[in-house]
Amino acid sequence: MAEKYPETPAGAEAFVRAFFGAYNTASQDPSKVSEFVAFTDPACESCKRLSDEVRGWGRSGAKQTGAAVQVARIRPDGDSVDAVQLIALKQLAGTVKKPNGEIVQQIVAKDVKSAMTIQWTPTGWTVVRLQPYQGEV
Repeated sequence: MAEKYPETPAGAEAFVRAFFGAYNTASQDPSKVSEFVAFTDPACESCKRLSDEVRGWGRSGAKQTGAAVQVARIRPDGDSVDAVQLIALKQLAGTVKKPNGEIVQQIVAKDVKSAMTIQWTPTGWTVVRLQPYQGEV
């Protein structure tokens, strides 16, 4: 991933956008959750909760019927590239369904703010922490 998302402010932003893109893909096709997990450090508890939820859907044959989130804004918190990215997201309304049409979960649309700590490693960026954020993005 290092070549695709370089250790620059633009590379960090592209990485964050790709992280959420991979989450959208996994939500709609749980067999691709490993592609989402590739963006995360094993110690990222919030990342693990997201991937575990998608895996659970997959075990029952369920998936989300559309994209889960849309990135509205990203702003680095401070001057260091290897730091916190503040993100404004739109959690999109959606439905998690089984192939027979049974609804597993209804997802309500809402605005979400997150603080994502990313770290540069020998193989490129990785998400080490994802948490709610209350300030301006």
